[in-house]
Amino acid sequence: MNQYIYTRVSTQNQDTSNQSSHLVVLYPNATLIEETASGGKRRPKLEDLTTKLIKGDELIVSSLDRLGRKTCEILTLIEDLENRGIIL
Repeated sequence: MNQYIYTRVSTQNQDTSNQSSHLVVLYPNATLIEETASGGKRRPKLEDLTTKLIKGDELIVSSLDRLGRKTCEILTLIEDLENRGIIL
């Protein structure tokens, strides 16, 4: 089982530390994936990460809204992860 912490901000001027600082303490062995300037529709790092996750892996986020902008896309992703045996 692998653990991944995913953080996302919308602009280059923002910083992900408020999302990751407490999570890296709670999950010291997790790999940190930081996405910046994702104000557009694509989140390439999240797409790459979710593609490589396998059953038993954990995806850790500070808040579900980090996974997308629209509730329907977040729910679709959560359902996909659940069906693949990935822990959110």
